[in-house]
Amino acid sequence: MKINSEDCFLLLIDMQEKLVPTIPNKNKIVQTSISLIDIAFNLKIPIVLTEQYPKGLGETVKKIKDNLIKKKIYKIQKTTFSCLGSKCFKKTLKSLKKKQVIVAGIESHICVLQTVIDLENEGFEIFLVDNALGSRKPEYHNLGLKRMLSSSTHLTNIEMLIFELVRDSKNALFKYFSKKYIK
Repeated sequence: MKINSEDCFLLLIDMQEKLVPTIPNKNKIVQTSISLIDIAFNLKIPIVLTEQYPKGLGETVKKIKDNLIKKKIYKIQKTTFSCLGSKCFKKTLKSLKKKQVIVAGIESHICVLQTVIDLENEGFEIFLVDNALGSRKPEYHNLGLKRMLSSSTHLTNIEMLIFELVRDSKNALFKYFSKKYIK
C-alpha cells in the first residue's frame, strides 16, 4: 500500500535532550526529522510529538523544537513507553481520524517498537522512516527494526515518502521537495 497524504500523520517519538546525545546516528536522525517536519507542514499533514517523562529526560532537542515554532502540532507528554498508553495520545489519535502513520523517533527497540505494535493492533498502517530511528546500541536498533518489520509495518525513506505523498510531478510542491531533499 502507498502512503496517502490525506490519510496520514507524522509521529515524532521522544527526540529529547537526554536521549538524543546517546544515539550513534543522532545527527542523521535529527536532520531527517527536520526534513519530515518540513514535508508534513507543506503537505498539511498533522504532526504529533511525544516526550517521555520530560521532567527527567528533558524537552525535545532544540534543533527539532526550533523547526516546530509557529506550526500547529499536537504535543503529548507521557510516562508509558507505548504512546498508546497515554490517554491524551489516544484522544489525539481519535480526533485526527487518520489510518496511516509516518514514524520517526527513539528508541527503536523500546518506545518506537511498543507504539508500532499497539498502532498495528488498532488497525493503523505504519511507515518507518529510514535514518529517522535509532537506539543507544546499533544491535538494539536492528533488533527493534527487525521485529517491527516482521509484521505489516513498512520501511521507507525520504525520497520514497515524497514521491508517494505528492503522487504527481505536476504537484506544486514536487519541485520544492525535489530541490531540497532529492539528491
